[in-house]
Amino acid sequence: MILEIYDYVGKKYATSKGDVRRQCECVALILSYPPEKSVMLKMMLLAGVGGFVGTCLRYLTGKLCHLLVVGSFPLATFVVNIIGSFIIGLLFGVAERTHTVTPAVSALLITGFCGGFTTFSSFANDIFLLLQNRNWMTLIFYAGLTLILGVVLVWAGRAVARG
Repeated sequence: MILEIYDYVGKKYATSKGDVRRQCECVALILSYPPEKSVMLKMMLLAGVGGFVGTCLRYLTGKLCHLLVVGSFPLATFVVNIIGSFIIGLLFGVAERTHTVTPAVSALLITGFCGGFTTFSSFANDIFLLLQNRNWMTLIFYAGLTLILGVVLVWAGRAVARG
């Protein structure tokens, strides 16, 4: 029996031919897999979980906003980006103040959740559609308000975290 083990990019990591003892040695080699690669995988999984939750909440926020408001103003994207700005400001503020935000928490909440919840690509598409439809007042109001409130709420989140 031949046992071949490949790493996460497809490079052969170990090969064992023959008896069970050699195959156990091969498995032991796998268990001693370089820790920096297993940490990276853990961080990727945490960011993915956070992104999943953030994306689901963004989807639900969009559905709720479409039930509440009808019109040309892209409320759903606005709401998630503004809330996300406050959350990321709060998280960075806590990180700066307490130094207790670990890389794992950062991957889960900042990269994952905030990355999945907020959406610059939707913001850019909303701007394009408002331009295309020549809806100038909504365009100026939406872009200006999003940028200004986004920065103000990042500051507010940091201020709350500072106490």
